[in-house]
Amino acid sequence: MSDLFSPADFILTHNRSSPRHNSSNHRCINQTSFPTTYEFYESLGGYAIALYALAGFVSTLSIFLYLRLLYRHVHEVPPSRLCATLWINSIYPVVAISATFGIAFPQSSRYIALFYKLYLGLAMRYFVKLTLAWYGGMKGMLENFDEEAEVCMGPCSLCNVCSRKVRLTR
Repeated sequence: MSDLFSPADFILTHNRSSPRHNSSNHRCINQTSFPTTYEFYESLGGYAIALYALAGFVSTLSIFLYLRLLYRHVHEVPPSRLCATLWINSIYPVVAISATFGIAFPQSSRYIALFYKLYLGLAMRYFVKLTLAWYGGMKGMLENFDEEAEVCMGPCSLCNVCSRKVRLTR
């Protein structure tokens, strides 16, 4: 059983173009841990610089766009909805920054993903809060959707798994 390889082992050990690769050693070092930054940089070669530059550019661009949006929202959005709107719109720069840190520090990917998921949860809370405020609270939302609503979207409608119309009630 120890001589069997998984498909990932085969791809990782047989598709190396490096002259330093020893073909007699068919096992990867440690498949359960992430590579260090140096190992990641060395395995990508010249493409690592392009990857880091592109990730930095996208992060910088998303921060710039968010600051521009922040300036615009401060002047146009009512103060009661400003905080929730800024939280919702800040998801994009957080995604870009966390992806950049995930590329720069591959061993900390688990912690970066944890931070992102927590942040996304908070932003979703503000999205629900803003949606309820937009419709005038829970009662206003239910009165607006007093009739049947079609909630079957995307892949569920292709398989006919979801019901076509649902009556929204409390």
